[in-house]
Amino acid sequence: MFAPEERDERRDLRNALVIAGLCAIGFGALVFASGPVPRINVLNIPTFETSVLVLLAGLITLIGLGALRARWPVRPIAWITLVGYTFVISLTVHYSGGPLTPMPALYLLVVVAASFLLGHLGATVIAVLSALCYAAILYLEYTGVLSMVLIWRVTFDPHERGILLIVNWLAITIPALLTSQLAGSLAARLKWTNLYLRQSERQREN
Repeated sequence: MFAPEERDERRDLRNALVIAGLCAIGFGALVFASGPVPRINVLNIPTFETSVLVLLAGLITLIGLGALRARWPVRPIAWITLVGYTFVISLTVHYSGGPLTPMPALYLLVVVAASFLLGHLGATVIAVLSALCYAAILYLEYTGVLSMVLIWRVTFDPHERGILLIVNWLAITIPALLTSQLAGSLAARLKWTNLYLRQSERQREN
């Protein structure tokens, strides 16, 4: 049997993995809807690459749930899955239009999950990793190493929009870092409050 605190952490991680899996399914549905169907073919999302990413996200989810079922410690599972999700999100951002879509906001979900599963420091590390990954994607698109995916079928030359890319990066990075601090502090307070309440309850029982 696990201690109450560890049961809470395992439940939180399980919920985060399930939500991530549902998000992957939702994105997969979006990719399918953007396929060769005349009435709804409004987006130009690469089907093969994004389908592979959906499967990869699903694999990370299954690995995490399997590790929980095998009673592995929570923190290593959380680190592996959240870092994995961060890299998958980065590739998803690229193949879904980069700065032209709201997909970079998915980084914030990972940061919030990290704040509850890995604490204040873990959330900060994930936020910094997210910022670096997004910066790498934008830089590679700017230099032409990665061809930008124009999902809205609108001409956009990233090499001529350097300032816009920087502003877009800041619009994601600043909220991610602030979220890591605020959510991390809130998660720590909730953890200590729950611990205090449990200790008080044990003292009353004794």
